[in-house]
Amino acid sequence: MLDRKTPPVVCDFESISLVPPKPSWLRNGIVIKEFDNPNLDLIHFSVVIRAGALHEPLRRISSTCYALLRESHKTMTSNEIDAFFDYYGADVNISTGMNFVTLKALMPKRNCLKILPFLADLLIEPDFKEDNLSRLLEKKIKDWEYQSKKTDNRVTQLLFHTFYDGLIPFGKLL
Repeated sequence: MLDRKTPPVVCDFESISLVPPKPSWLRNGIVIKEFDNPNLDLIHFSVVIRAGALHEPLRRISSTCYALLRESHKTMTSNEIDAFFDYYGADVNISTGMNFVTLKALMPKRNCLKILPFLADLLIEPDFKEDNLSRLLEKKIKDWEYQSKKTDNRVTQLLFHTFYDGLIPFGKLL
């Protein structure tokens, strides 16, 4: 039986040495920061874009745009895009916040030359389809109707309105 009355021994951490990233720049000025670890077989790739609620002229443009991104390839459907990522063992997530949109991809090193150009194509030349947009907007409206009835959502909305006084889309009351 476990002794739950005696606390475990507390030890100090050993010293941790964090290696700073190696920066490099693309011709267009975009900074690439690389944490190289030859012992790992996975690549964790992140793209951080200055976008989100604080930078948009109308509410939810960033979240709508980036929610559609995973289904916006010129020649593939959303199911084919998912199958592509599954086949090459990639996990791709897109999140939107107040100040940034982040695309994160986790992939095996051996497949990064297939996955990275595909992700670049999605980011640089997305092909937003009308039926995907209609379906997403319908879902967002239903989600909004549900969320607007929740007290915590209304309190958060009032808090941001008070902070930003309606000067940015995120601070406007609906």
